[in-house]
Amino acid sequence: MPQYKSLAEDDRSKRRTIADALEVLRIEANFEQDDAAEIRLGMLRLPSEKVVGLVHVSFDSTLHLKTFLVSLPTASRFLAKVENLALPQEFEIARLDCAAVNSQGHVRLSDGTQIRKVEVIPALLPYDITSLDWAIMRQTIATLGIEDQCRYHPGHDVLENLGFDPFSNSIDCSKLSSHPAPLLKTIQAGIQDHEPGFGTVSQQKIADTLRKFGMRIPAARPSSRSGPSTGKN
Repeated sequence: MPQYKSLAEDDRSKRRTIADALEVLRIEANFEQDDAAEIRLGMLRLPSEKVVGLVHVSFDSTLHLKTFLVSLPTASRFLAKVENLALPQEFEIARLDCAAVNSQGHVRLSDGTQIRKVEVIPALLPYDITSLDWAIMRQTIATLGIEDQCRYHPGHDVLENLGFDPFSNSIDCSKLSSHPAPLLKTIQAGIQDHEPGFGTVSQQKIADTLRKFGMRIPAARPSSRSGPSTGKN
């Protein structure tokens, strides 16, 4: 199983460009001149119906035998310079999925388009979505066994226009509100088993994330140590 490590996650909101992410990789993961990275997206359709992407720059390090991930702010669109065009162009964030990045920060999209100076446009959201939130939702959906129900599909017309499907690993979180959440300790154990890079995630953090996405939190069971009141003093 690949070993993953997120870098400088606390500084994610300060980054905007692919160049910013590569600088983190150079400092913390020995990313060098001949190395290459890849852009990975986690697409979410929120309960509000807004579709956003959680953007990561991924580097498979043969030196460290790990895959390093540097995230950028959650976004629905990005800016980039296209060859032979003077001004930056604006694109849907889904275009970045599986794009290749060289050490100069030049990006080749899945359809072969060459772009540079890529800068995400952070989405205006009522709350921040982090890599940990994404992991919690993956484990929640897997525990409930509702992957098919929550797989985001933008419609056949959109896919025909794009020519490929960038949404294959996306989550439609607008479907979650109709499902009660599993036990928090079950989600907690799933993260420890399948995404150990996040360490031990508190049940309070899991509950807070589930509320973000409109899920009902299971009521805490009364402690077995406290018996029924007898009414005696």
